[in-house]
Amino acid sequence: MLDPSLHNHIAEMMTKSLKPDQIDELGCLLMNHYCSHTILGLDSHITVPTRKAATAFIQECEQKGYEERLLKLLIEIDGNQLLGKTVNLEGIEEMRNMMLYSGLVYDEKKRKIRKLREDPSELSNWGALKQGKRYDMTIASVDIVGNSAIVKKHGIKKAEKLYFRFWAFLRKVLEDYDGRIWNWAGDGGILAFTFKGHQQRAVMFALEVQSLIGVFNASPDKPVNEIIRLRIGLDTGKIKFADETGQIVSETINYAAHLEKNGTDPGSISVSDELIGSLPKSLRALFKGNGVFEERKTWKYKGALQ
Repeated sequence: MLDPSLHNHIAEMMTKSLKPDQIDELGCLLMNHYCSHTILGLDSHITVPTRKAATAFIQECEQKGYEERLLKLLIEIDGNQLLGKTVNLEGIEEMRNMMLYSGLVYDEKKRKIRKLREDPSELSNWGALKQGKRYDMTIASVDIVGNSAIVKKHGIKKAEKLYFRFWAFLRKVLEDYDGRIWNWAGDGGILAFTFKGHQQRAVMFALEVQSLIGVFNASPDKPVNEIIRLRIGLDTGKIKFADETGQIVSETINYAAHLEKNGTDPGSISVSDELIGSLPKSLRALFKGNGVFEERKTWKYKGALQ
């Protein structure tokens, strides 16, 4: 049986993206002979609602133990022809991401569903994003303030130990917001968020990291007695995904990095106007206007996080 949340997501996705006759065609591809009217006990002249057809099809797959076949079929039919029309499944990436937490992943090379051996949080594409396809994403650029001074004062080895400890701390918080580390260079890097609510999750992650860095600084087993302060800059937009995430060229990534480095105070958070406009009122209220940076209006966190 599919996880209930995955079951519901697939039903919703099929309802939005397919017609009842296309759902029947999917059934035929999996089971040779399939008819929604027969499954539902309806006369052939009665119109079957799309949601009802989708739910019946999913339930039939579950009863036959075809769950993995269903997932594979949906992934492979996306972007291809079905009954003379190109199928664009709205929500297919989210479905693939949800599969990870059921312990399943689609192997692109072998074209099969397999058990997930990796930690889902280690997959920079969430097990779902496709090479060369553009996605709505939010980027956070994070940097430790005064890295050069820390290295000069304590030496590279102790600084590296400190940064590794910070990286582990950061990852733990990041997991709660389903973000990914795309590029990291010891004292900072680029973090990515996607799927539904990515803008809100990215900002809440930044707020939590900045509020918890004091706890990290108070840890008695830190490699060096040094107060860590952070700058975080965020932007949102369309990004063309590549498996080598450190090589992705994107205005959104560049802007977040520039905003963090040149437009953010130590210990604070800056966000673009596009990002602030996508947030719920409760989060927007935490920020105030911060002028124009690189010809775009920006916002900064009102309070003192550190």
